[in-house]
Amino acid sequence: MLAVPAAALGVATGSGASFPARAYQLWCQDSGLCSYTSKGSTGGITDQINGVTDWGGTDAPLTPDQLARFSSSRGGAKPLYFPTLIGAITVPVNIDGVRNIKLDGPVIADIFEGKIDNWGDRRIVRSNPGVRLPSTSITRCVRQDGSGTSFGFTSYLSKVSRTFRANIGASQQPNWPSGVTVQRGPQNPGVARCVNDNRNSIGYVDIADARNFGFASKWAAVGKREVVRKRVKRGNRTRIVRQRVTRYIQPSAGATSKAANLRSFKADLTLSLTNSPASGAYPISITTWVIVPDNFARAGKSASTRQDVVRMLNYFYSDAAQRRLRELQFAPLPKGLIDFIKRNQLPKIR
Repeated sequence: MLAVPAAALGVATGSGASFPARAYQLWCQDSGLCSYTSKGSTGGITDQINGVTDWGGTDAPLTPDQLARFSSSRGGAKPLYFPTLIGAITVPVNIDGVRNIKLDGPVIADIFEGKIDNWGDRRIVRSNPGVRLPSTSITRCVRQDGSGTSFGFTSYLSKVSRTFRANIGASQQPNWPSGVTVQRGPQNPGVARCVNDNRNSIGYVDIADARNFGFASKWAAVGKREVVRKRVKRGNRTRIVRQRVTRYIQPSAGATSKAANLRSFKADLTLSLTNSPASGAYPISITTWVIVPDNFARAGKSASTRQDVVRMLNYFYSDAAQRRLRELQFAPLPKGLIDFIKRNQLPKIR
């Protein structure tokens, strides 16, 4: 950590992703080292490209076009990625009398691609025996702004559905198929409000905002294929057999943390946790990043701003900050990853 006299400390300004906004705003309030405006990942990336803020928040890596504009406008500087927490993208559903519906990844993909347009579809009914599902059209609630939450959600759906990957793909601002009924809302709270206000609807929302809207009993348990070991008795002998089953998993901090199978790390730390093979991991788990230029002088920022950002990041990775994540339904980063970041990533900020 850089040693800076208290009187010299400034407030590092940030903006971007709404997904981690509650955590960033809490950390900034607790530390007094920063401020953060929630406006969506694309908005935060744009502010970094234009040099409006000292740091940005994003749930999606920069696209090639964004990278080119970043380098061009910031004196040849490149963005550095700093993972900060692990969280869940929930799939809230608003159907009268239905609680915690079960949906697997390919079914969710087909709903948002428009292949499944009715809650009475046989594939939904089959995974929810005994649940009364109405034979009504599905309203899909999506983001109207560029969003890392959209990127994480569509990245997951692209992994579990070939047709979704081919027709829509992973994107901060997906092009939903024409003819598919969608309602658009600003940021995560806007999508949550859309689901809340529209019967027979479905959306995708970070876990904190989903809880804030009372969706803990309405979000879907998301199915994933896992290999389990079972005891099978045959005659006088008991054998252990391996079977592949669909396991439906509720979003939670515990199930989210299991997705972080992080024994090795990419050099740029653009980690993807969606559809993690780890047993018991919630399938739509993501990490989120703080982005900063690798060279503050080239990027038009002062040495004192660089010191403010480094001090802020050191606080974000402190035990005190990481411990507070669980009260917001996020999971802290594994200690090994934090140690890796401090040894290898923080020193790259020049």
